[in-house]
This record gives sequence, C-alpha cells and structure tokens, in this order.
Amino acid sequence: MGINGGLIAAAAASGGDAEAVVGFRGGRGVPNSGMSDLVRTRAELRQLDTSGLTNAQKGVLGETRASLVYQRAGYSELDARLPSNNGFDGVFVKYGSDGNPLDIIINESKFTATGKASLSNSNMGRQMSPEWIDANIQKMMNSSNPSIMENGFFLDLNRSMIRPKINVVNPQGVNGWSVLKAPQ
Repeated sequence: MGINGGLIAAAAASGGDAEAVVGFRGGRGVPNSGMSDLVRTRAELRQLDTSGLTNAQKGVLGETRASLVYQRAGYSELDARLPSNNGFDGVFVKYGSDGNPLDIIINESKFTATGKASLSNSNMGRQMSPEWIDANIQKMMNSSNPSIMENGFFLDLNRSMIRPKINVVNPQGVNGWSVLKAPQ
C-alpha cells in the first residue's frame, strides 16, 4: 500500500500520531539513517492526494515534510511529544563530529489549502514565542517519560542554541519556510 492509503488508514487508527503514521521516523536519533527510505517517502508525499485528509492527517503530513528536510540536512530528531499530541511538532539537533550540539531547531508545522496559515494562542503564550517554548521545555522536564524528560533538560541546558522555525505545507506537499515568522 502506498503512503496515500497507508497514511490515511494509519492516521485514522492512531488518532493522527505522527510516529505511528510515518514508519520511517523509526530512524530517529541517527543522523542520515535510512536515506533511501527518506528519498522514497519524499517522492510518495509529493503524490499524496490531500483533499480527503482530516486536520490530524494534514498535521502529520506537515510534520513529516519538515522531518524529511531536517534529516536530509543531517539533523537528528529528538523525542519531544507531550501527552495529547501537545508541545513541539519537532525538535531537531545537528551534532558536530565531537558529539556536541551545533544547532537546535524547534519546528512548528502548519498545513494550508489557501496559502494562509497562523500560529495559535494558548495559555502559555503564542505558539513559537519565547514564552511558549520555555513553557513546553518546562513541561518536558516534568514529564514522566524518561526520554522526553532527558530531552527537556538537554534543551534547557542549550537554550542559547535554539532556533524556532515554521514550515507551511500546501496541498501538493510542498514546504514553505518563509510564510510565517516566529514571534520575538
């Protein structure tokens, strides 16, 4: 089954959970792992018919497109998903040859059929604002999931390296990186 049918069926069964839907993300944490899978998945996503997708499935599509871009650029994805699919859509780290982080990107993904997208306001602040990022890092550090907690402490320790990025995906599966700017 191609990614179109597989994505729709898996997203429906998983409630839109990106990791359950997109199996190639199993290579998480290993830079450039499964490159042939990345290329294949990228090509399949370009052919995806988005007209019948739910909002949760469109969210998975945006997160998948961002993950592909960062993995191709040599970034590793950290486990950062909070309960109820809250928090960061993606956290990506590029490591130097010495194993130390060189760059950290916190990514928010949006899907738009109209070319317009917006960031949400929450009780923690506007998405991708410094306050919202800080609140989500704090939630990660308080998580009962050891991996998420460890990654929260990693982000807290390396806050000065964090760069917020936002990708906006259109119905053809094409990423736009300059459509929205992160709040200052």
